[in-house]
Amino acid sequence: MYAFVSRSPRRLMALVAMVLWAAAVLPHIAYAQQKDAAAMNTMKLFKIVSTKDEVIIGVGKEDLPGTSANPDLGAIAEALNASGYINAWLYAPRRGPKGEVQQAPSRRISIFAQSIVRIEEYTTDQEIVPPGK
Repeated sequence: MYAFVSRSPRRLMALVAMVLWAAAVLPHIAYAQQKDAAAMNTMKLFKIVSTKDEVIIGVGKEDLPGTSANPDLGAIAEALNASGYINAWLYAPRRGPKGEVQQAPSRRISIFAQSIVRIEEYTTDQEIVPPGK
């Protein structure tokens, strides 16, 4: 390494530039890969409007057996028609470690078809925390 650096100042500058570039780019690539992997395993949020109240639930692939795709309104409706109920995570806002507002699971609940008036997709700009985090 010493012989490589000592021969030319241009080689030294090229080496320094390459190290700086790698230090700047590699963390962003790793973060993007983590974010893509997390997006594949995230919960999808829905608003359930019943005769008594409204709740925000999170439904994942494992909550709707027999469906291979990510949960959507059609998959939830099919599961409710087939079995009469679904199990899901009740979601509520909370503060994260840096003070930001997050949507986080609080407990598991069962939702029965006969009490539901309406199901809507729920969109939020807050971070959605998966169960177990």
